[in-house]
Amino acid sequence: MTAFTQRIIEVMRQPDSGGSIPVKRVASTGEVHEYRCTWMAGYGSTLTRAIYVTKFKRQPPEWVLMLHPEKQASILNLAIKEPSLLPDELPVVCRDDQ
Repeated sequence: MTAFTQRIIEVMRQPDSGGSIPVKRVASTGEVHEYRCTWMAGYGSTLTRAIYVTKFKRQPPEWVLMLHPEKQASILNLAIKEPSLLPDELPVVCRDDQ
């Protein structure tokens, strides 16, 4: 396992934060994730997503886009600073089905 993957796993294991803003994410499969976050977390995830797209010329993988905004921003920042594209699939050790 690479150090980059290990850092992604560390972020994924952190609990989701809360806030007053409801956020709803709908996957291509129809799976729905609902979160609450702060305005700052929402803005941060939007900004880091834009930076990721500018840097790598592609959208982040869907598994990243389904995350709580704070986790999404943290993982996108890891990729931007590495710099490295995020894996297309969520690392196996992070999945609920493992």
